Amino acid sequence: MTDTHDTVVLLHGIFKNPLGDMRLAENFFRKSGYNAHRIEYELSTGGIKDIAAYVWKEVRALGGDRSAKLHFVAHSMGGVVTDSLIRQFDPKNLGRVVMWSSPLQGCEHADALNDFMLTGPLYRYLGGQPGQDLQIRTLDPSRDQPITYDLGMLAGSVSINPFGWYFLKNAGIHDGVVPVARTKRDGIKAENHRILPIPHPWFLISPGVHRLSRNFIQSGRFDGPA
Repeated sequence: MTDTHDTVVLLHGIFKNPLGDMRLAENFFRKSGYNAHRIEYELSTGGIKDIAAYVWKEVRALGGDRSAKLHFVAHSMGGVVTDSLIRQFDPKNLGRVVMWSSPLQGCEHADALNDFMLTGPLYRYLGGQPGQDLQIRTLDPSRDQPITYDLGMLAGSVSINPFGWYFLKNAGIHDGVVPVARTKRDGIKAENHRILPIPHPWFLISPGVHRLSRNFIQSGRFDGPA
């Protein structure tokens, strides 16, 4: 274990569930010597920019803006929230950022869930404005802006989601929720974008993913096996 004065903030994806609250990752980073805090948010807070503002308020309350370095580890939509937070508030002590299958270019799955007759009403009710913000058709100018911070992206290539098999059949390699292509953006170094043979929810519980994320936070590289 390495003792550090760095803070690691962990953010979950759009829908919280027993596997989706980043608890295992928080424990892993704490055992690794970091001041790790998972921050939970409600979709009723507003759109992604509003959630980012809420998270930044929580980060400051925890003293993360005053720590030696402030790192982020985020799953799925949590990465989009992190990107919005950085662009809005420009943390002066920002360290490194790790995202797990985050749709920085939007996600066909969100469009399909919204439009499909059997899932649309429930998706719009549960997903709220953030669910709309994730859609491909949403005109989000940040998707055209290059990444300017030290970002490592882990994407998945295995699907266990029956909706994903149908909704993403023309989207190329995907993890059942997010296509690999949607996790890319100008400014992400090729060596900092790694594809793992796992489905979307397994990022949350994979010891290998947690180790790779810690390695990137420490060195800026995804060293070692998953």
